[in-house]
Amino acid sequence: MTIPKTNDMRPEKQNLPMVSLILPVFNVARYLAQCLDSLIAQDCHCSLECILIEDCSTDESRIICQRYAAQYPELFQLLVNEKNAGVSISRNRGLDRATGRYVMFVDPDDLLPTNSVRIMVSMAEDQK
Repeated sequence: MTIPKTNDMRPEKQNLPMVSLILPVFNVARYLAQCLDSLIAQDCHCSLECILIEDCSTDESRIICQRYAAQYPELFQLLVNEKNAGVSISRNRGLDRATGRYVMFVDPDDLLPTNSVRIMVSMAEDQK
């Protein structure tokens, strides 16, 4: 799902990411790294931010998120819920933090083909 957040192209807005990827995380350690690797591999030729919302996992999910946020700080932001809040509240936290022109929700068991974001942005831009 793509939600255009703004059409504001003032110069001070130009350095904001084109796309905000919002990814709620809860007990998904076994496939989380593959998902995050698929986000790193995007060939969209536009700026991205990926907001990880860790929802009090009891497995290694938080450690994986911390590792990716430390290794790729230009891409990943990590928010940690104080208590388990569920996927909807986690997504809303991500929306509150998102600064991209477009928003894409990603689930931690998704593996995005490398052209996913590029196609989404292209289709959205063609609709103007």
